[in-house]
Amino acid sequence: MYEDLRDDTDRFAQLAGYIGRVPVTLDAEDRGERFRVWSQLATPNYFDVLGIQPATGRLFGPAERVEGTVSVVLGDRLWRTTSGPDRRLSVSRYASTGST
Repeated sequence: MYEDLRDDTDRFAQLAGYIGRVPVTLDAEDRGERFRVWSQLATPNYFDVLGIQPATGRLFGPAERVEGTVSVVLGDRLWRTTSGPDRRLSVSRYASTGST
């Protein structure tokens, strides 16, 4: 449905979508820890449409805009809570185990 609205409208310059409150488990693979968090599923252009830039790191790039890929953007509080002393934490060190 999202793709139909996005592709068939001339009323909006851009259109993004999300589904909120989806439970997922993140594995901090390098430390053997798991974190159960609430997440949002969002279209790849979600942050672009809202004009949001990250405080550090990056948002979705071309590689994440391929159908079937799963990417994660951590919020500041979760990043600080789960990264411990390593403030250079890479999101690639986390793996989503999906909805649980």
